[in-house]
Amino acid sequence: MRPIYITRRLAGSSIAAFLASVLYAIYYYSQGSWGTTERESFVFFFLLLALTLSLALEHSKWPRMILVGLILGFVFLIRPTYGLTWPIFGILFLMEGIKERPLMIWGELLVFGLSCLLPSIMAILAYAHIGRLEDLYLATIWYNFNIYGSMAQPNLPVAARYLLVPKWIYVTNPVGLFAGLSGVLFQVVGWGNCRYHKLFLTISGLALASLASYIFQAKYFPYHLIPFWGFLTIFSGYGFGKIGTLFSVPKHHRLYSGIFYFIVIVFAVFEIPSSLLAYSYQDAFVNLKQGYIDDPAPTPFFRQLTVENYLAVDYLKPKLAHKDKIEFLGTIPLIPYLLPRQLPTRFSCPLDLLVMPRNGKATEMQKRWFQEYSSAVIQARPRFFIIQDPVGDFRNYNNNFAGFNLSITSYKTALQQIFPELQEFLNQNYHTDRKIGSIEIWELN
Repeated sequence: MRPIYITRRLAGSSIAAFLASVLYAIYYYSQGSWGTTERESFVFFFLLLALTLSLALEHSKWPRMILVGLILGFVFLIRPTYGLTWPIFGILFLMEGIKERPLMIWGELLVFGLSCLLPSIMAILAYAHIGRLEDLYLATIWYNFNIYGSMAQPNLPVAARYLLVPKWIYVTNPVGLFAGLSGVLFQVVGWGNCRYHKLFLTISGLALASLASYIFQAKYFPYHLIPFWGFLTIFSGYGFGKIGTLFSVPKHHRLYSGIFYFIVIVFAVFEIPSSLLAYSYQDAFVNLKQGYIDDPAPTPFFRQLTVENYLAVDYLKPKLAHKDKIEFLGTIPLIPYLLPRQLPTRFSCPLDLLVMPRNGKATEMQKRWFQEYSSAVIQARPRFFIIQDPVGDFRNYNNNFAGFNLSITSYKTALQQIFPELQEFLNQNYHTDRKIGSIEIWELN
C-alpha cells in the first residue's frame, strides 16, 4: 500500500498509484524466491516506511525525526551501504525547516542523527555485554572491507564495468526503465506545475543511493537492484499515467487509456521468466514442500541441490533422536534449518570461510577461524556430519556477476587443505552412511 500512497501524493493520480503498485508487484515476483528473500527486499520496505512516516508526520517534527531516524538506523544494520540514505532525509528535513525554524531545525537534525545511530549503538552494547564485541567488529567491518568487499576479480576494468551497469539495469527491467525515465522526464519538464518538488527530489535521491549501493557491492546480483527499481517504479506509475492521459479522444478517453494501461501490464508480465510463469501455473495450489522442490532456482545446480536437501532431510528425520547433533559443511544450510538442529559452530554458512581476499591467500584472522571451526566440530562430536560437494556454480550465476574469489571450490578439498585436523577426526570416527546426489551423510561410528 505504501507505493500507492507515495505515488498518489506525488502524482495526484489514483491511476498512477495503481500502476506503480502493479508494476512493482510484477517486477518483484519476477525475482523468484531466491531474489525476494534477500535483504534488499526488507531494505526497500523500511525505506518506504521511513518515507511514508516523513510525509504523514510532517507537522509532528520530533516524533518524525525520531521514528524516521530509528528506521534508517535499522536499515543500516541490514545493509550498511544504505547509510547513504541518512543525508538524503537530513537534507529533506533541512529544506523544510531552515526558513520556518532556522534555529530549531539544527536541534531536530541532531535528534535525527542520534536516532540513526541508536540501533548501531544498541547492537554494540549488546555484543559488549556478552563479551563478543571483537567478533562484531570482525564480522561486520573487518570481513566486509578486507574479504567480501575486495574479493571480486572482474575480467573488466572498473571504468568498463561502470559503463556496462546501464546495460545490466536495462536487461533486468526494460519496461520499468522506460516508464521510470519517462516519469522523471514529465516531472522535470513540468517542474513549474510539480506539486511536490521536495518529494520528487527525495525519491530521486533514494533511487540514486540504491544504485550506488548496487555499484559499491560490485557483485551485480539482480536482487541488489530491488530498492532501485522500487523507487523508479513510483516514477513509472506517474509516467505511464501521464502517457495515458494523452488519449484525449472524446467519449472514449477512458476506454483507450484503459487499453493502454492493460497493454503496459501485459508487457510487464511477459518480462517474468517463462520458467517462473510455468512454475506459478503448476505449483500455485500444491503443498508447500512440493512448491519448494519445484522452485526454478537461479541455476540448474541450485535447483538440483534444493531437491537433494529435501531428500536428505526426509532420510535423516526418522533417524535423529532429540539430543543428536549434526554438522553441515555446504553452501546453503537448508538441512539444519528444516530438521531443525542447532549447529555446533557459529559458522552456519561455511562458504564464507572459503572466500579469500583478492590475492587468494588466507589472512591470519581467517586461519584462526579455520581452527575455531575445526575445534568446535571435534568437540561437539555430532552424530551426523553432512557434506555437500562441490561448492557451487557461482561463476555461472548471471553473466553480470563479478564472481566469488574461491581458491577452493570443493568442500572435500577444503577439509584436506584448510581443515586437516577435522579431516583426520572424520576419517577416524565416521563412516559413509548415505549418498544423495552431491550430498554425503557421514555417521559417527
